[in-house]
Amino acid sequence: MFTRPAKQSKAATIASFKISHILAKHKKPFEDGSVVKEAFIEAGETLFGDFKNKIEIMSAIRELQLSHPTVTRRIEVMSQDIADKLKHDIMECTYFSLQFDESTDMTDTAQLLCITTDGAPAMTGNKNGFVELCRANEEFPSFFSFHCIINQQVLCSKVLNTEEIMGIATKIVNSISARSLKRRLIQLQLEDRESAEHTDLVLHTDVRWLSCGKFLQRFQELLLEITAFLDKRGDDTQILKNEKWLTDLAFLTDITMHLNIVNLELQGKGKTIIEMISAVNAFKSKLQLMIDQLKRKDLKHFPSLKARIPQFNYDTYEDELSNILGQFEMRFYDCSKLENIASFMSYSFSCKNIEELATEIASHIENRWRVVEEAHEKLTDNKTKTRKGRKYYEGMDEIFKGDRDIVPEAL
Repeated sequence: MFTRPAKQSKAATIASFKISHILAKHKKPFEDGSVVKEAFIEAGETLFGDFKNKIEIMSAIRELQLSHPTVTRRIEVMSQDIADKLKHDIMECTYFSLQFDESTDMTDTAQLLCITTDGAPAMTGNKNGFVELCRANEEFPSFFSFHCIINQQVLCSKVLNTEEIMGIATKIVNSISARSLKRRLIQLQLEDRESAEHTDLVLHTDVRWLSCGKFLQRFQELLLEITAFLDKRGDDTQILKNEKWLTDLAFLTDITMHLNIVNLELQGKGKTIIEMISAVNAFKSKLQLMIDQLKRKDLKHFPSLKARIPQFNYDTYEDELSNILGQFEMRFYDCSKLENIASFMSYSFSCKNIEELATEIASHIENRWRVVEEAHEKLTDNKTKTRKGRKYYEGMDEIFKGDRDIVPEAL
């Protein structure tokens, strides 16, 4: 008796899920479900006008539940179902297969030289991380592991003590930009200047790598106008006139802009590992140079700091630069293994230990060639001195499986 209404209700629910899935797949607003239903009804009146069961068809269409909250719930249910199935499948898996870009040697045998990770614990954990598990497996070829070079550079900059400066500067800028009247007033004030290069403030967000440097640079450039604007409104500007705070702001502005420059050098398509290592090493040398210059009170690389009243003690800033340099040395330690090769390939005539480097490379090639000759002898018919067809190549591949962990010591 109640079988048919129950089937119709189930069919309407399934149809509601399918339409919600289409809306989500095409990234349409959830409230468009009501529009779809309205269009469905209007079309149905015309399409099914001559059908004997038109009333039943239109009734089924009107029972479709496609309101905004309903579509939202449908999509949430489907999303949770996908997540639950994925978790279940992962828990049931014993092994996972990974796909790597393949690099082959002179015998067309695949070699694995480097694995680049995103720094997540699952990848870089000391015991159960992917990299350590690969290293612990004797059958796994030797390799170098690298964390994303650009991300590493950003992490190095995190050691800067920016909390006090950024906290106050961000609070001031947000207090102005959050209120439309204040923002319009300061924009008018900035536009009335003789050199109106900038007519608005810049907001800061942690998720953007270059945001800190750009934010501080704009704040430093408009500092006088911001102070005058706040004074006119009767706000407390004592901190903006404190020489120590202003000097710290100037130093932080300069060093974050240097960090932004090296970050931009590391970005872009087609960058090779050699170019990126060169950029990192150049910046490390630049950091050491800036430390030495600060000791001599030379502010050539700190234009904002140079514009302030000269300070007789820059020990704090030297420590900050030393901390950044230490982070670069620690985080890019693996890159040092490639420095000799990278230096030789980039500037062949600048290599001081060319004989030693050539010996290392030649030794590696000789070792590899010896393995090739031994494998060739084993798989060649001694009587006819001919290769044994397909077995020869299969045998060569089998032998090289145990030889894929040979990586040049020069690296």
